[in-house]
Amino acid sequence: MMKVQRMGGVVLAAAAVLLAAVVAVAAAELVPVTDKDLESEASLWSLYQRWLSVYNGSLDLVEKPSRFDTFKENARHINEFNKRRTSRTSSASTSSPT
Repeated sequence: MMKVQRMGGVVLAAAAVLLAAVVAVAAAELVPVTDKDLESEASLWSLYQRWLSVYNGSLDLVEKPSRFDTFKENARHINEFNKRRTSRTSSASTSSPT
């Protein structure tokens, strides 16, 4: 019985990670993140406001700045991920079969 519970926990954790990845990719498509968005605090704040409007985020004035720090880290991560994915896709589509 204990082994089954542990396996269930592992499966649940794996499902949570997969869900987080899917949500991150979906979010990137609805609110695209570009290099220009990451250039300054002002442009990041603008991106954050767009993201909040898409996801109906209504945070109070105390909560908004603390969540903005997390958002900035995630935006940078998403941008880097998308760049890697795009470069792999474009290099694969331009290579010719031998």
